[in-house]
Amino acid sequence: MREWKVTVRNIVKRFTFIEIFQGMALTLRKMFSHAVTIQYPKERRHIASGFRGQHALAKSQGKAKCVGCGLCATICPSQCISIARAKGQVEKYEVDILRCIYCGFCVEACPYGAIVLTENYEYSAYRKEVRETLESVRTNVRHRLLHKSTSLANAGGALK
Repeated sequence: MREWKVTVRNIVKRFTFIEIFQGMALTLRKMFSHAVTIQYPKERRHIASGFRGQHALAKSQGKAKCVGCGLCATICPSQCISIARAKGQVEKYEVDILRCIYCGFCVEACPYGAIVLTENYEYSAYRKEVRETLESVRTNVRHRLLHKSTSLANAGGALK
């Protein structure tokens, strides 16, 4: 059993509600201080270095670096990456963004440096023109990166 120490301090705390008054004082102090609200679409937050955002495939001399070795899909803890190869080329590189935990293991595992996690954290657009441009790069739930026609690396440059 727990023993109760009866001290003057405990008796004063119990009957004078000091904790409640301390909480109310904190509330009053914050009520009259400057708000820290950011007007999001117009003002952007500073992104810390090392932030892991949207996936992108890196290109070298206009050609995607990915060879479809599958190391990124193998090491992914959430198993959100799928790769399809045909005729020695990567036909489809898919990342299920709802399952992805943005751990960065895929970036570290890639021996060719083909995968990067960009600083882009927005998966939506506010203007119709931008949204139509981004529709070719991603669907609502999945990103499809096609080496022949569309590449997230190309769109990544347009997003910044």
